[in-house]
Amino acid sequence: MRKAFCGGLVAHVGVANAAGLLLHWCVATGGVVGGGRVAEVFIAECQGYTSDALTPESLRDNWGQVTDQAGYEVPAAIAEETAMFLKALAD
Repeated sequence: MRKAFCGGLVAHVGVANAAGLLLHWCVATGGVVGGGRVAEVFIAECQGYTSDALTPESLRDNWGQVTDQAGYEVPAAIAEETAMFLKALAD
């Protein structure tokens, strides 16, 4: 049986089964459940673009570098993200 859930038709048993595992202490991650799909959502940081003379035009011209996901890093805490930020400014 399907019931309306979050604006769509989702088998409520499937949501409960996924949530049951995702909430268990043995699972070291979170997840997003919807429509029978489960995916991990995480925050990562790309290498980005750094310029001492940043302008809208230079940002536009280097947007590919801003959004290039090759070599992204996943900081475990704000201290790691801050270190990544400071290293990028120093390079």
